[in-house]
Order: sequence, then C-alpha cells, then structure tokens
Amino acid sequence: MGLSLLFCQCGAEPRTLLSNVPVETTFRPLQQCEIVQDIAPYIDTIEIVQLEATPESMLGEVNKLLLRPDGAFVLLTHSGIMIFDAQGKFQARAGRIGHGPGEYIKLNDICLTTNGQYILALSAFNQILQYRADNGAYVKTIVPSPKLEYSCDGIAPGPEDGFYLYAGNPANADDFETPFDCLLRYDSEGERVSQGLPRKDFGLQVAAITQSAGNSYILRPQEGDDIAYKTDAEGQFAPWARIDFGDKAIPSGYVKNLGGSVWTHLQDFLRADYYKMPLYLEQTAYAFYFTAAGPEAQTHEFLCFTGTEKGIRWTKTAVSATPFIIRGADDEWFYGLYDDPKSYNAGELTTLPPLKRYLIERIGLKLAEDGNPPIVKIRFKTEK
Repeated sequence: MGLSLLFCQCGAEPRTLLSNVPVETTFRPLQQCEIVQDIAPYIDTIEIVQLEATPESMLGEVNKLLLRPDGAFVLLTHSGIMIFDAQGKFQARAGRIGHGPGEYIKLNDICLTTNGQYILALSAFNQILQYRADNGAYVKTIVPSPKLEYSCDGIAPGPEDGFYLYAGNPANADDFETPFDCLLRYDSEGERVSQGLPRKDFGLQVAAITQSAGNSYILRPQEGDDIAYKTDAEGQFAPWARIDFGDKAIPSGYVKNLGGSVWTHLQDFLRADYYKMPLYLEQTAYAFYFTAAGPEAQTHEFLCFTGTEKGIRWTKTAVSATPFIIRGADDEWFYGLYDDPKSYNAGELTTLPPLKRYLIERIGLKLAEDGNPPIVKIRFKTEK
C-alpha cells in the first residue's frame, strides 16, 4: 500500500505520505557495530587498480564513481566524465565542457541506465545528457517537462528507460508553507509521470544517490527521516532500509525549528550532539557501508554485516587529513579512490582512521605526483 502511494502514476501527480512505509531491514549501527582501532582482522583482500594517466585522462577531483556491468569505471570529475576499463586503461571521455551539442558547463550527478549501456548526466541546468557507456559517444539531450524552477542534486535510472531526479531543497528554501516533493520520476522522453517524498527538513545535499551492487541505486535518508530507498532490477525505487540511531538520531525538523535554511545554522547542525547525514551508502552481497556525521561534526564510518546483528565502526579523528571513503560496490568488492598527496610520519599515522592507516602501512599506498589516484578494491571478512 505504501509503495503504491509513493509511485502512483495517475494523471494528477499526487503528493504522497511516507509514514509507516514498510522497509526491508533495519540497521542499528550504534548497537550492532563494534568500535575498532585496528581493521586488519576484518580485511580479506585488497587489490589496487592504477588508472592510466594521459594528457586526456588526468582526473583531478573525482565527485562520483560508477561501475559498468563489465567492471569498467565511469568517473565524474571536475573536468568531465572519464571512462576506464576494469584494469585501469583509459577508454574515453563522455562529452566536454562547452556550449555545443553533448557539452556542458557543470554536471551535478551521473548514473547508468538500468541495462548499463548508457550514461545519464544531470547538468546544473537540469538537462539530461545521454552518452554511450562504452565509448562516451553523445546520444541525445533530454529536457525534463514541465520545466523545473530549481536545481536538482541527484539522478538515478528509472523503469522503461526513464529516470528519477532528486532535489533536497527548493529555491525558496526557507518556505515550509509550500509543500515540496523531493523525488520526481520521468519517462524516457523527459515527461514527469509521478512525484513524491515530501521534504521534512533542510540538509546538505551531498551524495544524495549512490550506485550499489548490481547497478542498483540507493537514495540516502533525507534530513528528518531514517528510511533509505533502493532501485530494483527494473529501476523502481522502493523502501529498503531504516538507519536507526535511536535517541542519538537528530530530531526531525531540527533545522526547520531553528528557522531559516541549513546554511544559517550549519555549524550548529553539524556539531549537534546527534548523528545525522548518512552518506555514501554502499552495499555488497555481504555488507552495508556508510558514513555519518556525529557529535562535534566528527565523521563516523559504519560497516554492517548482512544477515547478522554485527558490524564494525570507526571514527575519522584527524581533521586535516584527506579522507579515504568507500564510493562504490558490486556483489564482492567495495571501491574507493586514494587521492591524498600527503606523506605521513609514524606519529601522524596513529591519528588516521583505521582503514586509511591500513592502506598506507600495510599496502604502501601513496599518490604519485604525475599520476592518477588509484582505485582501491576491498573485500572484508564478516568475522575475525
């Protein structure tokens, strides 16, 4: 009943209620995840994929990592979309910065279509640019209809070659008198067919939608809620998991009740004595990973083992260190990019979070001055 309400495809584009929506599972990370300082007992295998560095393929900052069905990598970088094969050899760029057909000024997000054959790129102006995922060739531009008056933050593939757009806050972000639906569903031609997920509070729109195992996509819980949604094989979003921090979860409407937008109360929000902002949600066949901001804005990382009440967690304590974050997954592996140019002495290493410290001490990871950041593949043990 709850799912049919969320995605009713009647002509009136209904608003929806998400209370009492059934979910597949509940994670209680503060209860089920043991705090660890040494992650070595939980590491099964680490593999490194060095991305080829050519004048055409130098990456810079990477904003998103996607996996093609054949294991190749599609990366959204500050300078555009780069495609590398599973061994790290550069294959192609998808589009370029510019004003011509297939070009863009800025991209907010990317995804793969449900069959993995095409890239859908969400521009800052809410146009959807489609490219072939094998060679980056431009296919077409889709303009969502009706026209949106605000910028969207995330994109995911939808059923029958359609797509979803997600926007956390409207342009008039301080106005809670006007209802606002965060999730919009479109057909393959860009016509809106339904909408839902009413906004509950203000939040930072970071990593709103992430790709996970099997080219599924996870929509992280919006601020003021604890339910994450995931697409199925047909690209249909459904309630998936509840991330339950218990009485340590930030109260619903926290920023809204303070008055104004999250930018007005950013430090109060991040430093509040609660857990908030589950980000970088990734799932393999055996585990579920995500980060969250805890009290005093510390970053906490959680690894919950599927089918058990067990897991591990650790905290990023070195404020100035570039984090190593898991940003992709398939059934077997978690994936991240190691992009920290700093070299650490023995004393500094002790301040790093366990996973990053392991990669430096045990694997010897470092970033070459003239190279691309390597992709790190990690397979965890579910038990010591």
